[in-house]
Amino acid sequence: MAELFSLDLHRYVLPLRETLQIGPHRLQQREGLVLVLRDRDGTQGVGEIAPLPGLHEESLDAIYSTLQRQKPMLLALLEVVYELLDPRCWVPPSARKLIAPPLRAMTSFHHHLEPLHLPPSARFGLDMMLWTYRAHLCLRAKQPSRPPKTHATTEKNSRTARVSHDLYTPIHPTLPLQVLLMGPLDALQKQAADALHTGVRHLKLKVGRTELAEDIKRVRALHDLLGKQATLRIDPNRAWTLDQARRFLDALHSCPIEYLEEPLQNPLLLPQLVQETGVSVALDESLSQLHPKSDDPRLACAKTLVLKPSVLGGVLPTDDWLLWSQMNQRTAVFSSTFESGLGLSFLALWAASVLPHRAAGLDTRRALAADLLPPWSQGGHLNLSSIANHLACFDITSHPNLLVPTEPSVSFASCCE
Repeated sequence: MAELFSLDLHRYVLPLRETLQIGPHRLQQREGLVLVLRDRDGTQGVGEIAPLPGLHEESLDAIYSTLQRQKPMLLALLEVVYELLDPRCWVPPSARKLIAPPLRAMTSFHHHLEPLHLPPSARFGLDMMLWTYRAHLCLRAKQPSRPPKTHATTEKNSRTARVSHDLYTPIHPTLPLQVLLMGPLDALQKQAADALHTGVRHLKLKVGRTELAEDIKRVRALHDLLGKQATLRIDPNRAWTLDQARRFLDALHSCPIEYLEEPLQNPLLLPQLVQETGVSVALDESLSQLHPKSDDPRLACAKTLVLKPSVLGGVLPTDDWLLWSQMNQRTAVFSSTFESGLGLSFLALWAASVLPHRAAGLDTRRALAADLLPPWSQGGHLNLSSIANHLACFDITSHPNLLVPTEPSVSFASCCE
């Protein structure tokens, strides 16, 4: 009897427009794996695994080696969870303690994969593969997988209400986009002016890579340009001491910012900074070191959570933080790690389903000189119908020039221990 599924792993290399500095790493290209799952009827699911050097600890070669070696196990598990992915597998509205079919499948799938200790970017890619496969099943069955409106309303904070929709039938037509500003001051001002012209209302600036006085000068110049037309998010990437953060905020007390993201070298001092200055802080790197049930004081002082699913470990842990933010009246923002257009499209559709009015940090796609999907239309909002169509129609064979042979050179142990 033929197997129900086939699973192929493809490695891509995408050139960057400019050299990307991530910590000590200088990147001139972006590398990753595309997972392509197909059943006997030709229905496919796709996932992307793209650990970012300087951010993720895992290596791409090690992940490929692990998945290739464990492919028989993965295929067997996929057959086990297939019924949970079937769009006819509904959670009854009365079953308040049950979760939606896609998440039930992911929960079961990852429970069986626990002995492999897969790293976060790999778990994210597998979740994306499962969710896009279910979305294709729904298209094939011509049955949208959204729960009834009454169910979604009464279970506002349940996973069933938040994650059971069909990715390829967007609930909302658009998603606001946060634009990342990069380069010297004159380039920043031009990028900001262009963004305003296209309707962008949320911008993010990386600081902490130059002298504090220069960062202050850049923020003041952007504030003068933006006025009240757009908000500014500031990300020092844990570059500053407590004293430097105080000086920065004191110098810019008349320049409102939406939030200051992970400013301190010692993140344990964030509560003190908030108490002394009243600044709104956002947590990013800290989230992968914390748990939603933690009583860490950083969670008490944070106003915003910046969610990077490939760092947090996929859909389930990200969803836990989404639920925490809802229950604790915090803001959550989806962000990315320079994935290809494939992974970014998935993140856009997911973000729009749970945070439709929150500007998502998915603008990193501009850094790519070549991509696996057609470019997004420029502007302050992403067209979700177009994004869903391109993701649903993705064909890995259309990009032979961006694919490279997969030749793993790192052992399974080095990835998973």
